[in-house]
Amino acid sequence: MAEAVRSDERRVKRIIAYLVGVPLALVLLVLLYEGAKARLQDKIAKVSGPLTTGSEAPDFSFPDLDGKTVRLRDLRGKVVFINIWATWCPTCVWEMPSMELVHQEYKKRDFVMLAVDLDILGKEVVLPFMEKHRLTFPVLLDPKGTIKRIYRTTGVPETFIVDKRGILRHIEIGPREWSHPQTMAMIGRLIDEPAEPAPVSGLPGEASGEAALSQAPKGVAPSRTPL
Repeated sequence: MAEAVRSDERRVKRIIAYLVGVPLALVLLVLLYEGAKARLQDKIAKVSGPLTTGSEAPDFSFPDLDGKTVRLRDLRGKVVFINIWATWCPTCVWEMPSMELVHQEYKKRDFVMLAVDLDILGKEVVLPFMEKHRLTFPVLLDPKGTIKRIYRTTGVPETFIVDKRGILRHIEIGPREWSHPQTMAMIGRLIDEPAEPAPVSGLPGEASGEAALSQAPKGVAPSRTPL
């Protein structure tokens, strides 16, 4: 009788070990797969090189702070200001007041600001940050850092300005004083461009929108944060 009980106990232990072991093994396999996929995507990005102006902006979709999914492609017909950042990045914090000024100036026109946050904890840390710094522009949550591979970034902040046709018109590596009058004016010029046909060049005697943005003063910005 005792031997039968011990045999049943061993059987139960084996079943429990199996029930526990299989899910753990599946989790491990998923983690290994995701890690391998991320490394492969990183290698592809390095081989491909950085994004360049004049090319189509890669599509993406992430949830906002309310849980609503926002997709870049759905914003065609608007100028989209994409800023990749994180709450732990001092240089991101430095440039955000000027981003807020741009958002307030143009939010009622064909312009959308999307600040894509990389914090692992997502809304838990982003919402208090936005409230503390009194920032109101839209934030998208990317705790897995997918945008880093899509846009081939090497640090934060990095900013990509996309025109109404979905074409990259300006790429900013590092922080910038976005509310400088010349920079604000050039963003306004991009907003004024028609969605079709191809973008018009600048006004007589002036550089085109993307060139002027590159030439505009950036402000005394601190060094950015590498990833």
